[in-house]
Amino acid sequence: MLQRRRGDFLLDYQTTVEQARQQLGMAEMPFLPLQQMPVHFIVSKHTPASARLRDALDRAYLELEAAGEDLRLQ
Repeated sequence: MLQRRRGDFLLDYQTTVEQARQQLGMAEMPFLPLQQMPVHFIVSKHTPASARLRDALDRAYLELEAAGEDLRLQ
């Protein structure tokens, strides 16, 4: 949208946009952070199969890391 001048700005998640930009070979775009919120996953021990859910989240993270995904929080 921005490249084709169909919009003046884009509100989105910086990491996702940056990864897509790199994959598409696009030039760096100017940006201005409006707000940053760290994300945490909390799994209650009282949730059925909580250990299995926690382990699945950990495995998914490790798989993304092994695939070379940028997992830094910015």
